[in-house]
Formats: sequence, C-alpha cells, structure tokens
Amino acid sequence: GNIANVYYNNNLVLKIDLTKNNEYDVQGENGNIHIKVKDNYLSVTDEISPYHICQKKQIHNIGESLICLPNKVVIKIESNELDGVVGD
Repeated sequence: GNIANVYYNNNLVLKIDLTKNNEYDVQGENGNIHIKVKDNYLSVTDEISPYHICQKKQIHNIGESLICLPNKVVIKIESNELDGVVGD
C-alpha cells in the first residue's frame, strides 16, 4: 500500500497509511492542519492560510503532493515498498 509522509519545516512529523480511513492533526506555522483519509484519498480539510490552496485538491497516487506553503507543511505520497535490496 501507499503511505503519505507529512513534513513540517522539512522534518518528517507523521506517516499516514492511506488504506485506513482516519483523521489527523499536524501543527503548521500558522496553526493546526486537519488531514483526512477516506477510501485511499488524502485531503486537507482545515488549515489557516490566506487562499486555502492545499484544501482544494485530493491526492492518492504515488508522487502526488500537497504543499501548504504558508504553514511550511508538505504531504507526499510515496510507496512503502522497497525499490531494491543492497547486500554485502
């Protein structure tokens, strides 16, 4: 399955399993950001910013992201599977 990594100020603060419907809160620069996962789709449902741009889109594919720029929060969907194995 896919996971969403949530970064605040370039630091990983939360890993979200997109296969489980749930809601999360993350602290951003301007206040709380509310994230909702439903049926493998992730959306930001509440945040404080002038234009609320990151509330206008849902994401669910690997490589997609939501960027809440005034809040310094970035959400990226990535695969939780290994790309390869390195050995001795």
